[in-house]
Amino acid sequence: MTVLSITLLALLSLFFFVTDAEERCYAENDAPYRLMGTRTAYKSARGNVTRHLIDSRCKPVQIWALIRHGTRYPNRDVIEKFPQLNQIRNQILSNHVNRGKLCATDLKNLREWRIKPESNKMSAKELAENGKKELRELARRLKESYPELLRVDNSRDDWETDYKFRSTDTQRTKASMEAFMDGLLEGKKVKPEEPPKNDSLLYAYKNCPAYADSLISDPIVNSETIKFTNGPDFRAVLQNVSDRLGFESIIDTDAMLLIYEICRFETAWHERSAWCAAFSAEDIKVFEYREDIGCYYYCGPGRRINEMLGCPPLQDMIRRFRNLEKNADEPKGVFYFSHTVTLQTTMAAMGIGKDPYPLLSTNYRAAGDRTLRSSLIGPFAGNLVAVFHRCSDNKTTRHKVTLHVSERLWPVSGCTNGICDWEMFERKYANAADRCNLNFCYQ
Repeated sequence: MTVLSITLLALLSLFFFVTDAEERCYAENDAPYRLMGTRTAYKSARGNVTRHLIDSRCKPVQIWALIRHGTRYPNRDVIEKFPQLNQIRNQILSNHVNRGKLCATDLKNLREWRIKPESNKMSAKELAENGKKELRELARRLKESYPELLRVDNSRDDWETDYKFRSTDTQRTKASMEAFMDGLLEGKKVKPEEPPKNDSLLYAYKNCPAYADSLISDPIVNSETIKFTNGPDFRAVLQNVSDRLGFESIIDTDAMLLIYEICRFETAWHERSAWCAAFSAEDIKVFEYREDIGCYYYCGPGRRINEMLGCPPLQDMIRRFRNLEKNADEPKGVFYFSHTVTLQTTMAAMGIGKDPYPLLSTNYRAAGDRTLRSSLIGPFAGNLVAVFHRCSDNKTTRHKVTLHVSERLWPVSGCTNGICDWEMFERKYANAADRCNLNFCYQ
């Protein structure tokens, strides 16, 4: 080997060493992977399309929206585990002396980490500040896209009738609704509809004994997730994280899952978390798929009962659009605020997120192009928006519908470029809407 060859080899080795080190330095990554399942911040998941132009003869006449609450604080059991992170952090710092692979900046950030807000000041499941911001900004973008529907008509004394707002009876959905109303109405007030005691529209899964029983009795709800957790893809993440954090033996699964929880919650609250340095982008994609498997069977298209449970919001949408077809009075904007299970069961009832293959513990690689991505269809503040348009010329009146998932125009089979003829849209969903009832919940 010549001197030149040896020199080039040394330079290449140095280049790849530096490049590899830079790739592992989370703090210096300008675009880290932030799609983290149902705890994904809306900013990381949303699209940029809030309106799709049809033609000049078509005017939007109603926007119907089902919206998940914004970024929240964790469940109580997760918050109570957060103090364990101090001990885990100390072990990582100790490991690094001889074995750790974190870059200096990531190590410094972890050493200086303090949870904000403090664990004892977190209100479990309540809306976080960033959650309020997500809903205010969503409302403003929708108003900018549909000013003829959502700009308040101050010339009318009864302008409040243009809007309908309703949430479930929880702090996080009520506060999300209030933030959305603030962004939409800019200080003006509309009295929202009171949530009923047994809410079959927005909280059906909490009022359906048959569904609750199925979560316990149906083994498929958890079996594929358990298999995946014990399988090679997830075990590889355990090994990767153990090596990166300098553990001589494989890190405890519960400890790694706790690190992932603080990583994704802090990312949703603050956009960054020192704890995310524990993971590569591929590691997080494995976590993401693990949750997608769970969602597929828990509230997605993996079980027929989920589709049955999701029909009430679809029924409400179709009923309102039928009224509009007949020129009956309807609000310009109908806004419902609920939870990821309601959002995802409604999407399941509509076939949204239904792939030609099931999500299994064995097909992580093959499912890379799946449409059921809880990060994208069920993030914090995730939403399903349908817009009904009236298209008139001198002789005829037609109607069209556009469907949007988290501000992405959603392709519906049988529609052209995401624009659906109302007749086709109604035919597609009429059966599910007209046969919708929750009697099965009590049988």
